[in-house]
Amino acid sequence: MTLPDQSLQTQVAQDVLHPWLARSNVGNDDWWQRLKERGTPLIDYQTPHRCRVTFVWRDPEGNERHSSCRHVWLCINCLTDHHAMQPPISLIRLPGTDVWHYTVLLDARWCGSYCFIPDDGDQGLMQAQGVDGAAAPEARIQQWHALRAWWRSALPHGKDDPLNAGRRWISGRGHATSALHMPRATIADSWLRWDQGESLPDPERAATWWQAHRWNSTLLENERSVWVMTTGRRCPSKRPLAVFLDGGFWTQQMPLPGALIEMTRAGQLPEATYLFIDSVDNATRRRELTCNPLFWQAVEAELLPQAQHWARFDDTPGSALVAGQSFGGLSALYAGLHWPERFGKVLAQSGSFWWPRRELMLLDTLPDDACWLLHQMEEGLGQNGRLELYLEAGRQEHLIHHVHEQLLNVLEHQRHHVHYRVREGGHDALWWRDGLLSGLRWLWRELPHPPLA
Repeated sequence: MTLPDQSLQTQVAQDVLHPWLARSNVGNDDWWQRLKERGTPLIDYQTPHRCRVTFVWRDPEGNERHSSCRHVWLCINCLTDHHAMQPPISLIRLPGTDVWHYTVLLDARWCGSYCFIPDDGDQGLMQAQGVDGAAAPEARIQQWHALRAWWRSALPHGKDDPLNAGRRWISGRGHATSALHMPRATIADSWLRWDQGESLPDPERAATWWQAHRWNSTLLENERSVWVMTTGRRCPSKRPLAVFLDGGFWTQQMPLPGALIEMTRAGQLPEATYLFIDSVDNATRRRELTCNPLFWQAVEAELLPQAQHWARFDDTPGSALVAGQSFGGLSALYAGLHWPERFGKVLAQSGSFWWPRRELMLLDTLPDDACWLLHQMEEGLGQNGRLELYLEAGRQEHLIHHVHEQLLNVLEHQRHHVHYRVREGGHDALWWRDGLLSGLRWLWRELPHPPLA
């Protein structure tokens, strides 16, 4: 397989300075104040479809004579992180100033997150190497593992962009990030206002029903939080059910319930019952969401009957919807294929359908155990169901995007109803959140959804 080429995004002549960086007062307090008022990154159209994006960071210790900072690593989701397979990229200091900068080219529809990682040498972040596409597969895999290890050690030091006027948020890896929405990026009004600092409706006050519970599973031998929300009471037994994996993220870090409430009020979604399932921790998530039948047996036998008791929903066969991202997207499709009589609608974003061979892009030939779920489908799994599927992948998720193209052929051969959308982004919740709203609207397009009074 071919390694991703990110040259269009990262190889920009850094000596061609943005006009802001060429000003005579660059780096003084007035310059920084005016830059803060404008906001960063600095975005300028290069063509109707591509933009030059200049990132700027202020060294709190001053210029190079006073500062211990040696690098400011730039982490743009899927463009300069380990997904790119290139050496890490550092911002460049403007000599004699406290200004660090770097310019990239991005699609005008790009939507993604980024952070800065200042490095004075004490963090032990030696310059990492990229992956040599000309090397033997075994060597490429070793280089890739070393690069991933470098990013795992670096990301805990990640900082958001203080000059970005948008809301900072905490990524799934736990470090602070900032949002970058290019001029033509697709973003729902709810998320745009939330990014600008406004609050979305609080489900504890605005939903018709909101409760947090603890699910103690006998089958899984563990316990976790789950949240249940309803957005209407006209006909509880007819409310469709949507199950969200990684529910802790979508309720505690990214306020999806508030966006769902707003869309229901506006008549863009039907009244519904929503069930958010926490993933406990990363180890549990990897174990339960990678095509694990026991997890879904527990959901079916233990959790859904309890959820029906908490908040009624339509129990018609095949009416439930399941949504997930990454391993959650893999798990959502797995559930639909195995239990179509329950989960007839699947919303999968950036699904990890490469599982269990993450290093797929580094190999010259496809291993027999790669893309396990896809092989199961080729052998007949899912051919007796007729699922409705809303699938999305980021264009810069090269491995995931590649495997999706193969998956689509199998799904269409089995005559499932598939809507596939490629997003200008990476492996990123910033576009997943928008896609969730679009996916729900598409999957529930035939249900009545009058505006709430």
